[in-house]
Amino acid sequence: MTRTLPHGVSMAMGEWRRPPRPGDLVVGRITEIGVHDHAESRNGRRMRLYGGDLIVGALGNRYATDLYEGYVIDSPSAHLLTAGGVVGSVVSSHDALSEPTRVEIVGGLVGATGVPLSTEDFAQPAPATPMRRPPTLVVVGSGMNTGKTTVAAALIRG
Repeated sequence: MTRTLPHGVSMAMGEWRRPPRPGDLVVGRITEIGVHDHAESRNGRRMRLYGGDLIVGALGNRYATDLYEGYVIDSPSAHLLTAGGVVGSVVSSHDALSEPTRVEIVGGLVGATGVPLSTEDFAQPAPATPMRRPPTLVVVGSGMNTGKTTVAAALIRG
């Protein structure tokens, strides 16, 4: 979740100054290892997690029927919803899964002026719209493992 954060930008752990919302960057302490025992670094490397580790993640919602359903809530107790660093509170999980990795939110990530940072602050600019747009195809599926990616790849590759 932090791969788009620019290098050299002044950041620190600070206090919450607003209700939490998806995309807010947080500093969390791993309190209990669960399903996600690794996290991805900003360059995509898998790093083993240990109790007490501090991580930077982004608050977010996740609707993964084969894994966890989780949401952003206003609480210092949370879960690691993805290895990529999405943090939220699990409300349901697949029956075959063990407990999620627990995270204690210890603060928000703030910029040099003390303003809370969000993934929105570092979003890549939208590319210019071409003069002639290619046709749009929509592939829809009702959940995980329904074949959306397979169908999309087949349509693209022919």
